[in-house]
This record gives sequence, structure tokens and C-alpha cells, in this order.
Amino acid sequence: TDVKGPGVVVVLDNPPLENQFGEYTNNLIYNYEYILLVISNLNAAGAEAISINGQRHTNYTEIVPVGSHLNINGVSMIPPIEIKAIGNTQTLESVLNFKGGAIWEMKNLNFQVDIRLVEEMEIQRQIKTFEFRYAQPYE
Repeated sequence: TDVKGPGVVVVLDNPPLENQFGEYTNNLIYNYEYILLVISNLNAAGAEAISINGQRHTNYTEIVPVGSHLNINGVSMIPPIEIKAIGNTQTLESVLNFKGGAIWEMKNLNFQVDIRLVEEMEIQRQIKTFEFRYAQPYE
């Protein structure tokens, strides 16, 4: 379902052109593991809902590099990548800003990172429905 509440907004983008050292060196598409780490850290910090560029993140969400873009829930995306997470803002912020973490490392590699605390935001429901092949409801 659609949800709203307090949380964080993280915007990840490639470094400025003058700080990119090669075609693939500091490109977010080819270093998408940082996006996975940010999502994993937010989940570990108790985020109750997460979206990536408007796509609801669930345990079925795929984040796959395809050529010069990412497929997230089957939708093609290019940077900047906006990640929204609803949860305890202090906990979410602290997990993002710890020294040695994914955001710290991205900043050291000149990726552009913006973290904002938000008192109330909306995250839309997952539109795609899933049909289970093995799991069946029981009474």
C-alpha cells in the first residue's frame, strides 16, 4: 500500500566530469554495488519502506546493470538515483553516515551524495504483482 512518514532521502550521482578518471571508473552504473549497500544498510537500520526513483523496493526488487543504465523492477534508470526510506530518521541517518561505510567511501571517490532528513514523505505502493509458483496459502 501507499505509505507516508518520516525518513531520509538519499540522492546518488556520478562525480563531476572533471573527477571521472575513465569511462567506467567512477560511474554509478558500473559501481551499482554502492546502491545495493545503501539499501542493505537502510534495511538493517529498520527502514519500513524504501523506494528507488519512485520504484518501491521489496524483497523481489532486482537491481541489474544493463548497458549504460540500471534496471530496477524492470524499469530503466540512469543517475541520479533517489532513494527514499521511511523510518526513524536518527537511526537511518547514522547508518548512512558512519565512517568507512558505503556513503563515506562514495564521497572519497568523488561521487555526489546528498542526504536529507524529511519529516513526512510518501512512498507509493508496488504496482507489479507477483504470482507465487511454490508458496501456496493454507487455512
